[in-house]
Amino acid sequence: MVDVILVQPKIGIYDIANTRLPLGPLTLAAPLKKEGYNVKIIDQRTHQDWRKKILNELKKDPILIGITSMTGAQIGYSLEISRFIKSVDKELKIVWGGVHASLLPYQTIKNPCIDIVVVGEGDVTLVELVKAIEKKKNLKNVKGIIFKEDKKVITTSPRDFVDLNKLPDLPYELVELKRYSELSFDNIKDRSMPLVTSRGCPFRCNFCYNARFNQFKWRALSAEKSIERLKRLIDEFKIKNVYFPEDNICADLKRFKNMVNMIIKEKMDISWGTQGVRMDSLGRMDESFLSNLIRSGCKNVDIGIESGSDRILKLMDKGETVKQMLDINRKISRFPFIVKYNFILGFPTETKEDFKKSVDMALQLIKENKKGYILFHTYTPFPGTKMYDLSLECGFKSPQTLEEWAKFDYIDWASNYPSWHTKEKIKMMNNLSFLSRLINKNMRYKLTNRFTRMLFDIYNPIARFRFDNNFYFMFIEKGIFKITKPFLIDRLG
Repeated sequence: MVDVILVQPKIGIYDIANTRLPLGPLTLAAPLKKEGYNVKIIDQRTHQDWRKKILNELKKDPILIGITSMTGAQIGYSLEISRFIKSVDKELKIVWGGVHASLLPYQTIKNPCIDIVVVGEGDVTLVELVKAIEKKKNLKNVKGIIFKEDKKVITTSPRDFVDLNKLPDLPYELVELKRYSELSFDNIKDRSMPLVTSRGCPFRCNFCYNARFNQFKWRALSAEKSIERLKRLIDEFKIKNVYFPEDNICADLKRFKNMVNMIIKEKMDISWGTQGVRMDSLGRMDESFLSNLIRSGCKNVDIGIESGSDRILKLMDKGETVKQMLDINRKISRFPFIVKYNFILGFPTETKEDFKKSVDMALQLIKENKKGYILFHTYTPFPGTKMYDLSLECGFKSPQTLEEWAKFDYIDWASNYPSWHTKEKIKMMNNLSFLSRLINKNMRYKLTNRFTRMLFDIYNPIARFRFDNNFYFMFIEKGIFKITKPFLIDRLG
């Protein structure tokens, strides 16, 4: 018997390079299993026979099926799954959740294949929803959802954020771990897994989805609980590399220091990295603690620089200045962990001067920290943010249906949608994004194939020369970017 089916849709062409653990379905499955429900996870990325698997589970009369949604191509796959289910069983409730459905719930619920939308965190909401449907109770009492009833759309009261410490650990037994690959930091043959210990971010960056989805609120497992789950990965699954895919693991510096010190005290033999670190968080760490980062196995830190223009930083409410970040970069350059500096190009009102300031700052960062590398991304307008509203004012024409959002490629959306960008600027952004992934050998560790490493080594000096000399245009790269885009974006950041 199966009570709940949770489906992980494909992401798109980016699935080619790396298939990562389906953290969303696993996270939702944990409280359901704790309540005694049988959960089946079907991953469209790894199960070529996903239709057959869904058909087999539908025969067991499940209570509902849950599908996640991320802006872009994944929506198309989520719709494909939803339509298939409805063609077999029109009565089965299809529930959509995830960031996109939460950002645009009313647009999402309009689709005839979707019965219910979970807005925000689904851990507790999905459990209550399953119980209500199972016992045929009124869904109006389930907080945090939007649903259809008698051709009307009903919105329930919002749900408070969950206490992460009250949630059970992930039921890894529901998936075949051997099907998934993660990046390692030392030996590429070592197994690696992700571990999430916090959600959200307290800072006010107005381009970020956190503005709507997490409402600038940060929640976390205690340091003790985090280490307990880390130990499980090491002891039960023999993991040597761990990645923390979090919005801001350092939001509570005292908690973060406790985690690092516990790793050292427990003598855990691991390498680890994390994303979402702010430069000012590193600035608040003294040299003694930065040394402890190395002792604990820290190999990689991803930092959100965003822009080299103070005007753009102020526009996005970043709360940091170029000078502050450069000063802190010199400080951390003495410590042997790899630093990824993430920049975003294409903000509304951004000028060529702002653009050049970002390039100049990027070059200065890696010049002053030999263990750093840079990545340029394209700004994507996310609904519910102040920057999205400014984008609309500046000419952005937003998709109006799920089908349109499914065609919205967050890497080069500007090429296909009206906005403030000129053709020249779009070409410059795409080429700079391409070049930034190839100019620094500090990111070579992400390449697990000898042939791709050889190609990287051949093109690396060419890319670096062009980047250093502000020469971004070359006809051949238009084709190369299209072919290698899934690999470059997913495997190289």
